[in-house]
Amino acid sequence: MDAHARERLLAIGRAGRTWDFLLPAVHALEANPDDHGMRLLVVSSFARVGLRMAAMEQLALLPAAVCDAKELSPLVDAVRGLADDAIDACVLADTLRENVRALGKRLVVDDTSEARVGSACPSGAGMNPPPTPSHREEASEMALPEGLACFRANDGNVARRLDGVWIALRDEIGEAKRALQDHARAWATDATQMLVLEGVHPPWLLKMALEARPREALGYRAPVQIVQRDLAEFAIALSLTDLSSHLGDGHVHAFVGEAAPERFGAFLKERVDLRLLGTVATTPGTPTATAPTIAERVAEAILHQDQETRRLEREVHAAYAGRDRAWWARRFSEKTPCRVLLLTSRFSTFVKHSTRDLADALIALGHEARVMIQPDDSSSLAACAYLRAVRDFAPDLMIVINYPRATIGDFLPRNLPWVCWIQDQMPHLFDERLGRGLGALDFTVGHIVPALHDRYGYPRASAMLLPVPASEAKFFASTVTEAEREKFECEIAYVSHQSETPEAQHERILSELRSNPTVDAALLRALPVVRDAVRAHVTLPLSTLPFPPMKESVRRALAVSLGGEAPEHIVDLLTTGYADPLADRMMRHETLGWAAQAARKHGWRFNLYGKGWEKHPTLAEFAKGPLGHDSDLRMSYQLAGCHLQVTYHMLAHPRLCECVLAGGIPLCRFHWIERSMIETWLFKLGWHQGAEFRDRREGEDVRRSPWTDAPALMRLASIFQSLGCFEDAIAPDDRGDCDGLPAGAVRGARWGVPFHPRLVPDRNPPRNPDHPFAFQMVGEQPELFFHNAPMLEERVGGLIACKDLRRTQNALARTQIAARHTYRAGAERILAFVASRLTCGSI
Repeated sequence: MDAHARERLLAIGRAGRTWDFLLPAVHALEANPDDHGMRLLVVSSFARVGLRMAAMEQLALLPAAVCDAKELSPLVDAVRGLADDAIDACVLADTLRENVRALGKRLVVDDTSEARVGSACPSGAGMNPPPTPSHREEASEMALPEGLACFRANDGNVARRLDGVWIALRDEIGEAKRALQDHARAWATDATQMLVLEGVHPPWLLKMALEARPREALGYRAPVQIVQRDLAEFAIALSLTDLSSHLGDGHVHAFVGEAAPERFGAFLKERVDLRLLGTVATTPGTPTATAPTIAERVAEAILHQDQETRRLEREVHAAYAGRDRAWWARRFSEKTPCRVLLLTSRFSTFVKHSTRDLADALIALGHEARVMIQPDDSSSLAACAYLRAVRDFAPDLMIVINYPRATIGDFLPRNLPWVCWIQDQMPHLFDERLGRGLGALDFTVGHIVPALHDRYGYPRASAMLLPVPASEAKFFASTVTEAEREKFECEIAYVSHQSETPEAQHERILSELRSNPTVDAALLRALPVVRDAVRAHVTLPLSTLPFPPMKESVRRALAVSLGGEAPEHIVDLLTTGYADPLADRMMRHETLGWAAQAARKHGWRFNLYGKGWEKHPTLAEFAKGPLGHDSDLRMSYQLAGCHLQVTYHMLAHPRLCECVLAGGIPLCRFHWIERSMIETWLFKLGWHQGAEFRDRREGEDVRRSPWTDAPALMRLASIFQSLGCFEDAIAPDDRGDCDGLPAGAVRGARWGVPFHPRLVPDRNPPRNPDHPFAFQMVGEQPELFFHNAPMLEERVGGLIACKDLRRTQNALARTQIAARHTYRAGAERILAFVASRLTCGSI
């Protein structure tokens, strides 16, 4: 090395760029071992990163006179005082063994004498579970190269020598961090993308990628594929750090050996029914791959998938050609069983169970039904999967919860009848293009709010209100064992995964919006104002009339914060995506606080089931962990003194139905939506019976009719009194104007029920409500409702004291629910509705 090169190298070392300096400096010393100045800087640099063994070896190569120099004693003492950095060979072997064991059959090791390709997901994966891939037994006995020595640096890097020669002496962790950045940006825009890692030696890029993409709350974890040509390098990498908790999570596949690229390419083509888009990252230090590259193999697989999609699309559209509405009207008028294909997602808390329950009900009715769902927790279905299922099953009807046809894809034929069952008010549904794009064979059932028709163009004629039912096959009263009684018996129970506090929910949503560069800063500033408006809305008394819709509260809050009217789509999105869920969370957690207070006071057992409650700041003592949607949930319903039912939305929820069908007692929080549903029905009936407005408030939004004007209004008063909320549900008489009486002259509001005149345009007899209310569903039993903390305590105490009434109360509620609110009844209504719409003329 010439003098100039030496000075440049020494300058790098003196500047503290340790990893850039060490390896070239070691090589320079091999050529010039008498360069004591260089060696001293090498010793110091090794010591700086905590590599004691290497520093001691370099000290030993210096002349004694140099080492004994007084000015070097601090350096010598510092080196000798370093902790042992050598990683024991047994630790390396154990780490390798555990990582390989965690991968299991998802590790495919090449043997040139026996070419075998592991198959992780064959064609048709959306319809059937995949077989396990092949796996070389020798992989479990994978050995490290003899002569390997590893040393742990204080920054996490691992320096490595093989037969005394340094094979890794650089900042591999820093290199991995830089390599990860571009891929992390891609994941931010599409969390489902897979990552393909070419080479995992060293393992730091793999480790960071695995840690950067943990399992999501609903179970999805993005797939990671490893392709490593060199078996020895793969073994070394998996010996350096324990990745077993990640590698055993099912989302990682590894292909190792000379034929690894070919095996990986074949693996991708076998996954033709699954989404293949992703990024390819090369671990720094991996030799350049021979053609074709790993990226080219991914591109080949995507091209193959596109070709297969086009082929299946032609076949499916040819099979359904000519099937117009008249053709389908004849088909649905036949007595032969229908074939129904149901699409769902495993990444949901309830929808996947609801879809399977509906399928079981259809089968019980004599129809054919199949459910499409992702084959594992790291897969997303591609267009091929849907087209293949339609081609092979030839369905007469498709049913998808919460998703109209266009949200799945335009590749499916528009002349195949499609039912979107709305169970949740998801933001994507509020799209005018979506609503106005629905065709003659698109039907919407479920929880349909007026805005879908009024603003977003969903046709009224092809829509039917349908509450979410419960499965009579899963929920029924049964014999109880002592073990089950000991596990599930309690005075109060509640089941939900919504353990995140309202405050934490707000902060999480705000953080997510802040990280989205497309979100306007003004909207971020408005969110705390909207939060306060939601809190005020939830605490409004039951007597508030007219009760403002949440959307109006959001609109007013945005106008105050933004200084003007917000765009309508922003109001809708914030209402459905933020305000409604936050209001629901506030109401749930407030109610649970009441239950906890009563339980502590009386020594009642309060079983709080679901994820995350053990971390709740005030309710952790009651946490019992999650319950499966199976016999455990059924037994909990059956053995609890009562199951709390609380939501900001409609109380007529499947949880209530499940509880009753299982022999349990639901205890429901009465709120303004339930109140409104009861009084709307009875006031319309009272209007039909001859009730009149007598308060002389022409043009007012709320007017009054005397309770005695109609039997239905007297019944309404009786219901409010039995629920203990007559005063709370009725607005005070602040104006009078009834037959000339002054305000308050007849003891507040007792002279008349307040109501909205616009809801009674005629005297026609009202039909039964499309959406049932909980009070009706449980047989009009006021003992099963509360609306404040004292009443909750009173109701639970009454249920405990009158255990003999439990069977009668349950039987009365079960009679109502079994007739109309099961999946069997729901399946019959859906098929009858589609058949009637197809034969009733133009939609």
